[in-house]
Amino acid sequence: MSTEGKPAPSKRLGCWAPSVLVVSLTVLQVSDSSLSVGAVLRALAISVGCLVVFTAAVLTFAMVRAALQNRRRFRHPVDPQPALTTRDDPDAAPGFAVAVDRMAAALTPLGYSSPAFLNCQSAIGPIVVALMMNERTRTVARMSSTLGGQSIHRIVGPSIATGFVDDTHHLTFLQSETYCKFSTFPRHKGSTRLIVLDVDDPAVVLQLHEAAVERRITGRRTLSSSNPVEFQRESSRREWEARVRAGEIVLDGDAYRMTYLWTLKLALQLTPPIPQLRVRAARRRTAKALRELSA
Repeated sequence: MSTEGKPAPSKRLGCWAPSVLVVSLTVLQVSDSSLSVGAVLRALAISVGCLVVFTAAVLTFAMVRAALQNRRRFRHPVDPQPALTTRDDPDAAPGFAVAVDRMAAALTPLGYSSPAFLNCQSAIGPIVVALMMNERTRTVARMSSTLGGQSIHRIVGPSIATGFVDDTHHLTFLQSETYCKFSTFPRHKGSTRLIVLDVDDPAVVLQLHEAAVERRITGRRTLSSSNPVEFQRESSRREWEARVRAGEIVLDGDAYRMTYLWTLKLALQLTPPIPQLRVRAARRRTAKALRELSA
């Protein structure tokens, strides 16, 4: 439903607030039309209470409505149909190839393959993924880009992932502050992750990743395939099946759709001050990981 031409909830709230105060004062008016200090204070208390309830109702309605709209729009294909493409794929944002070159310059000397570019389908449209694999350390580095969705999705990463034999994984993800604030990631049982902020060097991100992986007891899982297309398809299948088991999404025909519970949870996670707290927590964990790395 279009909201064009309608006042924002905050503006509608501003129109209602004086009315609530007038009604409260009128109800508490004494017979001789004079108000005692106690009556005025009671009227103000009632007004504030009504305003708080009204504000909460407006915000809750807006949050639920946005969550349901997001659920209707979200349809992630079961098969992302990864296909090899080139570094100049038109579905990637400007500057993506340069960012991938910077990642490759840092990781290729450490045993990673040259970037393989894949075009994949997603809930927000085509996504171009640059995939680098290291079969010796059984680790994968990714960087992605899209022209769909919000501006925070234009160039994302790099992210570095290592799977373990118990079907869990560790993910180290370099993010901007804006991306960290307005994006959420599901937590899968047994898996770990480190969101890295304020680090420019992909090699440092890799060092943080390897340090975290070495602390795991379980052994590393062999990469499912050395073929980038097959690896991306299998990796996507594992991720989305894990999200189904976690109750975050359900299979709806040929696509995945978010559950109502997960939709509302996402809306709550994007409500201030939670995004700001998420950024502060990521900065603390990044600083701690850097101190442990240099110790």
